[in-house]
Amino acid sequence: MKKVFTFFLCLLLMIVGCSSKSEKAIENLVSSEEGEFTIVTFHKKLPSGDFQDSIGEIAMANMGRINKVAYIRLGKNSDQEYDYETILQIKEYPQMIVFDNKGSVLETNKVEEIKSFFENVESIE
Repeated sequence: MKKVFTFFLCLLLMIVGCSSKSEKAIENLVSSEEGEFTIVTFHKKLPSGDFQDSIGEIAMANMGRINKVAYIRLGKNSDQEYDYETILQIKEYPQMIVFDNKGSVLETNKVEEIKSFFENVESIE
């Protein structure tokens, strides 16, 4: 009986540990302020200059609403603290996620969808 109890206790601790690590990973990505956004792009290799310019233009057009843009390289040689690929269930690259202060509000692999998102957010406000 003690072995069964110990097994379930260990299993519970593993589940709690994993979920809290996932929560911390997301906390690092979300915007710190209500009404502001963070754009995070995930890549297997360094994104091209054209790609970075496209994201930069969106950020400049939405200055004051986008508080951070991050480019995160994932893969075998990644030095990331968190396994974003698993936590965020990233299946194709580049993957771009827009976060507000609560969590993900857009996941896409197309820059145009991010641009459209911010154009539509403007019309709602």
